[in-house]
Amino acid sequence: MRVFPDTRDSSTDVSAERAETCEMTLIMRALPCKAVILGLVWPALAAAEASPLPQSAPESPAVTTFAPPGSSPASPAGPPAPNAASGHDAPSAEAAVATYLAARRWLDAAGRGEPVPTPADVHAAAVVLRVRGRTVGIGKALAEGRTPAPVDAALRAALEDAFSRRAVKGAERAAEFPRTVTLELELAGPRQPLIGRTFEEVARSVEPGECGLVMADGSRTAYEPASVLLARRMASPVSRAVLSLVTDLGLPPRDLPELQELGGATAIYASRSIRIAQGAPDAMPFVLARAVPALQSEPARAGEAARLAAGVIARLSAQLQPPSPAEGLPDDAAAQIARTGLRGDYAIAADRYEPFAAGPAEQALCAWALARASTVASWPAPVRAQARDAALRVLAALQDTDPTERPTAAEPAAVAYALLAAADLGGDAHDRLAAQLVPTLASLATPAALASVRPHVRAAVLDAAAARAAAGAVLLERAALERLLDETLAETPAAELPLVAPIVFDALRRLLGDAWAAAAAPHRDRLEAARTVLLATQVRPDDGTRPASLADMDGAYPMAGSAAGRISAQSLRSQLFVAMLAGQPAWRAPMRDGEDRASLRWAVRFVAQLAAPGSIAYCAPTPERAVGGILASPADAAQPVAAQAVAILALAESEAALERLSEPVPGQFGPNP
Repeated sequence: MRVFPDTRDSSTDVSAERAETCEMTLIMRALPCKAVILGLVWPALAAAEASPLPQSAPESPAVTTFAPPGSSPASPAGPPAPNAASGHDAPSAEAAVATYLAARRWLDAAGRGEPVPTPADVHAAAVVLRVRGRTVGIGKALAEGRTPAPVDAALRAALEDAFSRRAVKGAERAAEFPRTVTLELELAGPRQPLIGRTFEEVARSVEPGECGLVMADGSRTAYEPASVLLARRMASPVSRAVLSLVTDLGLPPRDLPELQELGGATAIYASRSIRIAQGAPDAMPFVLARAVPALQSEPARAGEAARLAAGVIARLSAQLQPPSPAEGLPDDAAAQIARTGLRGDYAIAADRYEPFAAGPAEQALCAWALARASTVASWPAPVRAQARDAALRVLAALQDTDPTERPTAAEPAAVAYALLAAADLGGDAHDRLAAQLVPTLASLATPAALASVRPHVRAAVLDAAAARAAAGAVLLERAALERLLDETLAETPAAELPLVAPIVFDALRRLLGDAWAAAAAPHRDRLEAARTVLLATQVRPDDGTRPASLADMDGAYPMAGSAAGRISAQSLRSQLFVAMLAGQPAWRAPMRDGEDRASLRWAVRFVAQLAAPGSIAYCAPTPERAVGGILASPADAAQPVAAQAVAILALAESEAALERLSEPVPGQFGPNP
C-alpha cells in the first residue's frame, strides 16, 4: 500500500471525528430498533439540504440518504421504502453507516491512518472508486484465510487498482487523489448456498444483481460482488457472472455436474449485501437497490405518467438539437450529426451510444411514440409541443438518410412505424416521406409478404394500412384488412400476445373508433387469459421476506425468456397490453375495473423505477444524457432506444385507461373511485 502524507491539520481531524461521532449518535437514535436497510436517514435533515434538479429534468424519486458532516447534497431524500426491512443476512444498517463514514474518512485522509475496521457481521466487502462517474478503481475481499479484515483490504485494493490504471500521476496529485473519488461500498453477510443441479438452475434462482456470488472449489474461492457485476454490466444474465467465477478459479468450461464428476467440490453461494454510494466526494451518500436507489413501494399517483413521459420526451428531444458552437465541431460534422436523428442505445457508465445513430426501425418507433404523446390531451401543452417537434425532427432524419445509414424503406417495421407517426401528426409536413414509403407499404401488405415477417411487424404493417384507410387512401379493401387483423390475433402465440395485440388494437381503433373492442370479441377468451396471467404475476409488495436489493421490482410484469432477466423494460409491453384492454365499455365490471386500476398504478410505479434519477450521477460520467431515460432493467444501467418509445406509448395508454376507469360503469351511478 502506498503511504500518502497527511496534509490536514490534526486538530481538524479530531474535530471532524467528534462531529461524525455525534452525527452517528443522532442517526442511530433516529433509527427504529430493527433498522431497515433502506431506512438509513433522518428525512427532515436530508429534505432540508437536498438540492432540486433543474426544472427541465424529471423529478428524482425519494431515495434513502444520510449525510456526513460538511457534505453537499446529491440526491433528494425521502422516507424509507416500507418493504425493505429484510436484508436476508445482509449486515446491519447501523454497522453499514458507521463503516461507510469511516471509509470515507480514510479516503479524505489521503489513504493514511488506522485501518477501517470490519464489523463482525461482515463476511465480504467490495469498493468501487469513481471520478465524475467513471470507474477508476475496484477492490474486493472475502473474510477468510489471510484476509480477516475485508473492508480495509477492499479499500486498499481499490486504491492500488486506481494507481495501476494510472488514474493519477505525480506524487503531489497522488496525495490529493483519494479525496477526489466517490465511494461505493458493499458490505456482505455470510454466504448462503444456492441450490441447483446445473449452473443454469443456479442462475435462475437469483435475479440479476440481487446479490454477490461466491464460488468455492475445495479450498479455493472466487468472489464477484454485486457492485462489481453491476459496474461492469455483467449482472444480467446471471450466467455471465457464473462464467466469470469459473474462469477466476481456473476451472475447465464445464457444467456443475461435470466439474463434480472430475473430483471437484464446486459450489455456488449468494453473498447478500448492503450497498452505499455517493454522487460526489462531499455529497450525501444513499443506499442502492441494484443500479439505482429503490423508490417507495406504493402505486403511482395522479400526474405521474405525464411527469415520466415528459422526462423521456425531453431526453429524446435533447438528442435532436444541433451541436452547440462551444463543442467546436466542423460545420459538416455538425450537419451530419443533425441528419442522423436519434442516438443508439446508451451505455451510461461508458458514456457511449451503441451504435452512435439508432437504426431506422428504432427511430421510427420513437417517432410514432412521440407523435402519440403529442395527442394526449391531458398532458401539459409544452410536453405535447415538444413531443410533436421531436417527432417531426425524427421523421425528417428518416426522410433524408445519411449515406452511412440503412435506408428507412429497407426495414418493414421502420416503414410501418414512420407512416403511423405521420398519420398521428397529421398535416402535410411529411408528405414527401409518405410518398417515399407508401409504395413499400403496399408491397409489404400482400399475403406473401405478411407471411414472411414476424407477428409484431405484420401487425404494424396492417396498422399503417389502417391509418392510410382512415385517411381515405385505401391500400387494402376494408373487409380484407379486418380479416387480416382478425387472423393476426388468432395466429399469434399466447406468449406474444402482449407484444402483438396492442398494435392490432390500434389498427382496429383507427378503423372502428371507440367500438373497436367489439371486433376483438371473438378472441376475448385468449385476451382475458393473457390479462389474467399478467395481473396474477405482477410484482407487488411482499411481507418483508424479499431481499432489500429487490425493492426495485414492485409493479413490474415479469417476462420469461428476456435476456435482461424476468424483471426488465419488457414489462412496458405488458403494461401497454393491459392498458388498452382496461376500461373498454363492453368488458367493464366493478371488480375488473378495480383490478385494472390498481395494476396500472403499480405499473406506472415501475416505469418510475426504471427512469434514471438524478442520483444516477454516481455511475454516469455525463448524467444529463441519462436522467429521465428508461433503463434496460433495474440491474442494467443502459438505455435502449426501443424502451424509450414503448415507455411513452405505455404511459399514454395508461393515462387514457385510468381516465376511462374513472367514468361510471354502465348501470352504475356515480363516478368510480
